[in-house]
Amino acid sequence: MDERWLDWEEIDAFNSNWGGSWNEPLNGVHYFRQRINVPESLAGQKATLRVGTLKDSDVTYINGIRVGSTSYQYPPRIYQVPAGTLRAGENEIVIRLVSSAGRPEFVKGKPYQLEVDNRTIPLAAVWKHKIGCILKRMPSTTGFQNEPTGLYNSMIYPLRNYGIRGAIWYQGESDTGSEGSKLYESHLINLVNDWREQWKIKNLPFVIVQLANFQQRSNKPMESGNAQVREAQRKATLQLKSAGLATAIDLGESNDIHPLNKKDLAHRCVLQMNKLAFGEKNIVAEGPMAESAELKENNRIVISFRKDTGTLKQAKSLEGIAVAAKDGKYKFVKAYTEGDKVIAQWDGEGTPIEIDAASHSGVDDIREIVQEAKLFPIGSKYKVFIVDECHSLSDKAWQALLMTLESMPAMTIFIFCTTNPEKIPDTIISRVQVFKLSKISLKGIFDRLIYVLDEESKTDTEITYSEDAVNFIAKYANGGMRDALTLLDKALIFNKNITMENIEKALGLPNYDDYFALLSAVATKNNEEIIKLVNDVYNSNINFTKWFEQFHSFIINIVKYIYTKDINETVIPSHYSDKIQNYNEKHSIFCLKLANILIELNHELKFTSYQQEIVLTYLCSSTKPTT
Repeated sequence: MDERWLDWEEIDAFNSNWGGSWNEPLNGVHYFRQRINVPESLAGQKATLRVGTLKDSDVTYINGIRVGSTSYQYPPRIYQVPAGTLRAGENEIVIRLVSSAGRPEFVKGKPYQLEVDNRTIPLAAVWKHKIGCILKRMPSTTGFQNEPTGLYNSMIYPLRNYGIRGAIWYQGESDTGSEGSKLYESHLINLVNDWREQWKIKNLPFVIVQLANFQQRSNKPMESGNAQVREAQRKATLQLKSAGLATAIDLGESNDIHPLNKKDLAHRCVLQMNKLAFGEKNIVAEGPMAESAELKENNRIVISFRKDTGTLKQAKSLEGIAVAAKDGKYKFVKAYTEGDKVIAQWDGEGTPIEIDAASHSGVDDIREIVQEAKLFPIGSKYKVFIVDECHSLSDKAWQALLMTLESMPAMTIFIFCTTNPEKIPDTIISRVQVFKLSKISLKGIFDRLIYVLDEESKTDTEITYSEDAVNFIAKYANGGMRDALTLLDKALIFNKNITMENIEKALGLPNYDDYFALLSAVATKNNEEIIKLVNDVYNSNINFTKWFEQFHSFIINIVKYIYTKDINETVIPSHYSDKIQNYNEKHSIFCLKLANILIELNHELKFTSYQQEIVLTYLCSSTKPTT
């Protein structure tokens, strides 16, 4: 082994604490080394090295030759490798990363790969790591752009005598805090009016770029400074003459506040400017812009859009549509498109209020709820407050709730949900009724689904079902009644005849025949058949990565059957019983080893575009079962 590697530790760049914690980051100089193999046919050629996005600055080398550097965290690292740098066989990549403040990191989800002559060589997540030196966190400073009048006096006011045709305003990330987002609308309108006055152009065209989507999607409606700024930007364009909005909500990235797709955004800005500054007509410059919502029969909320904005893509199901009850609190509802309208289905019942304590754990959040609890509900008998993840509430928040719980209004109900009851204060536990919930039995879910189908079929005679198919939905829901009903709804939308064949199509279930065939090929070391099956999946319209994630789940279900001898203990449909019976105790060790191999395989697939070759490498070298 090369002695230069002996004092380097091996780390996973995405899943380790090499950079310290978020509260105690390990600032300083970090070195990373990795070796990759380059085929002889690609040696000496020009190449492109992508090393994602790094925090903070880096200098990157290949075989001792500097190929690029970046001085701060946001730009993607796309470095051009000169001809003659790469050599046949092993090549060494070294990154010198300097972290001055905050936790250093390799941003997950970005491309890390070497591209040569239309071929991609993925970089592994595992690197050799060594700390060069530890530095104190750099003191925070205030840039001139954040000083009062810094930008305006130095960069805007001096330009007022230059002739311009319009302005594009691309800003907002710095104002997503709780106070900034509330004031953004008025500040933006004042800015536009001031610029128009400085340039002495009454209706100077302004294109306002709406904030792009950023950060992970939430599974429940929640307050968002980004969303408030987007709404402020939209409202500003409606109040200002000769102002338009360039929508970017579909162009963002969850892991990058500065999305890379600038081309589509530039095109949208050009459309708006052509319309506002150059008077072009008969062009659609904005995405669909909602203008009204009306409650119709059957609790259908019909959302209409301006006719001079973009058209709607038709979809049977829309995510992210939230509706507020009379108490002003929002909840997600089922929604779909219908021509040029969006239809949201509102249940119209109760006045439930939900608070996610994990993100609203402070005393101020709870005080708002306490005040709401004192008000009599409108249009319903009770006012229900659901506090999810309540173990995350602070001590002061619990104290604010305590008095309300001791003298609760008769019309108010609090439901506290937690997976960590031991963290709830004893003073609270002594004042509430505790219910410990468990998964619903397979029979309980099955009986409920049968009841729902029987009731629905009374008004819709087209609804039919087989008990085998309903039983499969009950198993697939894994103890969750809500999940079971959601799966049933999807199946009914696809086809009102609930059969195994229709369920497999409606829910996008895997083709278990293919899984059994691949398992058999791997078990018998039939590499020719493995290659054929993998190629078929790769060349189809199936999500290749998702297919192998589900293959791993299939193997686990085979193991369940081996030990229980009961196909009902698995999610594999019962009509595959003749195939699953071929597996017994002698296959258990092999299946468990294969499951472990698939864990590694699925991890690799997330970080490479060389997917087909990696799958074949793993599966064609798998261990044959003991006979």
